[in-house]
Amino acid sequence: MTAAEQLNQMWSAGKAAGKGPVKLKSFPLQLDDVGVIIPMGFTASGHVTPSDHLYLIPKQSKDKEKRYDILAVADGFLVSVQFRPQNNPDPTVQKRDVDLKLILEHAETCWSYVDHLVEVDAALMKDIDRKIEPGQPVPCRIAVKAGQVLGKVRYQTFDFSLIDTTVTRKGFVVPDRFLEREQ
Repeated sequence: MTAAEQLNQMWSAGKAAGKGPVKLKSFPLQLDDVGVIIPMGFTASGHVTPSDHLYLIPKQSKDKEKRYDILAVADGFLVSVQFRPQNNPDPTVQKRDVDLKLILEHAETCWSYVDHLVEVDAALMKDIDRKIEPGQPVPCRIAVKAGQVLGKVRYQTFDFSLIDTTVTRKGFVVPDRFLEREQ
């Protein structure tokens, strides 16, 4: 099975559609809200392989309760929502009351995810047929448009990753390790 076929089964229930490459039309955070970007390849705080995602931190606001919009980077489908339990053994997961990961399908060879959100947008929640509780990912298939609000983060680090299975970067000794980690 190819990486695209594995992700199609795991994240899109075999329904992934559309041809790549996918042109990104948005950034996951409003550009005016970007405070810090930590690039891929980071090897700290529990990562034993170079990170496969960006770390993003919004600008700090005087309003300590401010929530920042997280946006879809391209048209596609929200295919999975996971609410991580508070006592997650992963040392990279902060002690948060709510810790959400959203996976989006953009084509049969391209997905993205945003991780460590504190809420899913109410418009998307209306189309999810069950309550999101800590534990296993909840599959769904909800059309989204580039720039659409997916959810919110507070002033905190959150993750963004783009997965294009048509490209394999040189330098990874065993690329399959990244797929195994996501199962």
